[in-house]
Amino acid sequence: MVGTKQDACVWNALTDGKIPVVITDAFELPQADTVDYPRFLFQIGTCASELSLLSSLQLLEPSVIQKMQTAGQEFLSENPSLELPHLLEGKSPCCLADGRLLREREWFQFLWEKLSGRILIFGAGKFLHRLMDATSGGKNGAELIGIADDAAKEPGKLYGVTFAKGEAFDPADFDAVLLATDCLEPVFKTRVSDLYGPDTPVLSLTNELMKYPDLSAAGQEDELLPLPASFPPAHYPKKLEAVVVCVGYADFLSWTLPENVNHFDRLVVVTSSKDIATQQIVRNCGAELVISDRYCEEGAAFNKGKMFNDGLARLEKDGWILLSDADILLRRGFRRRILSRLLNEQSLYYITRLNTPATGREEWLNSWFAKPEKLHELTFCDLLSNQNPWGYFQLYHGSTQTNYSEAYETASLVDIEFQERWSSSHRVLLPEIAVHIAHGELGENWNGRTSEPLRTK
Repeated sequence: MVGTKQDACVWNALTDGKIPVVITDAFELPQADTVDYPRFLFQIGTCASELSLLSSLQLLEPSVIQKMQTAGQEFLSENPSLELPHLLEGKSPCCLADGRLLREREWFQFLWEKLSGRILIFGAGKFLHRLMDATSGGKNGAELIGIADDAAKEPGKLYGVTFAKGEAFDPADFDAVLLATDCLEPVFKTRVSDLYGPDTPVLSLTNELMKYPDLSAAGQEDELLPLPASFPPAHYPKKLEAVVVCVGYADFLSWTLPENVNHFDRLVVVTSSKDIATQQIVRNCGAELVISDRYCEEGAAFNKGKMFNDGLARLEKDGWILLSDADILLRRGFRRRILSRLLNEQSLYYITRLNTPATGREEWLNSWFAKPEKLHELTFCDLLSNQNPWGYFQLYHGSTQTNYSEAYETASLVDIEFQERWSSSHRVLLPEIAVHIAHGELGENWNGRTSEPLRTK
């Protein structure tokens, strides 16, 4: 929930009947660049507990929201001089002198490119994943020689470099240590000093702003996301179409398609000529069937782009289009919630996914259909996998006339190429949650289905 410096209290976000608002640098709001971020007191992140709070707030009845408003008003009247904390200058994310927000992603990119020499990163928590996501795995900057963390068990690889306990690295092999934390810097500094000596150069990405005054100078707007002179208007969606590629996933589709098909004006499922089970499920559910074997042309393992394009060719493309997977279940009421949300036709939207239990999946799904509140039992997928519009959910407007690339012979990278056609400020995370039916490790089925079967519904 968010309050502003003018209002001086988080409760004022509720006093006029509005729902709680979450402001964060990790996902975008519709028309995000028109938000006056410096006015907001708090920016809330996207760790599992915070996203769980957001999803819980969305499920509250209006009467409960009203009680929150009343409690807030009473609290304010009893504490008229209340002073609340605010973002500290020099922290990341931070506001520049001219009031513009420097987002964490751009901040990380800028500082990483400033680094040189051989760098050892200390810490392998969520901060590291955000850093690696922003810098494409530590490219276009210093030479990353390894990642150290006291929680590492056996030496291995992480982001393509050695991942091990701190004792495994020789100080002669690196020029400086970069602390991958935004809350435990004193602890990490002490640990680095103990491991490699007190004279070891230590770098931080969280308190470096004042060392780079040129960030606030004229002519540096390419490092920022300035407020545009004009922004394309957002509109309420009027039509939803979808394409799902399903080859060898009939067992998953038997659970997802009956639930998902009614959310859309048209839902197209693309499958192969040999996948008779998928074809039958599509016909039984009243979805539109497209049969294509182009996924294996020219010896490809699984060219997902060709299959998506064969499905897209059947759409009218005069509204919003969702590209999704056969293992994704949209929650009941999805259509109503999407149609009541202002969307920008130049943006690509995505949502958060939760994993079903790895065992007893069928039993959990049946219990969830009976009791939707069981959603809160689920765990988030890897945080990094929910911070970009990957192929499990890519919602965009048909006016872009955008097809998938057909240059990829597996399903592993084509969704990344697709999302990068939109700028980072136009990749927007919606406050919506889907259920992902678990089936093995990440990437297990990128060359075709190999995971354990699911009992058909």
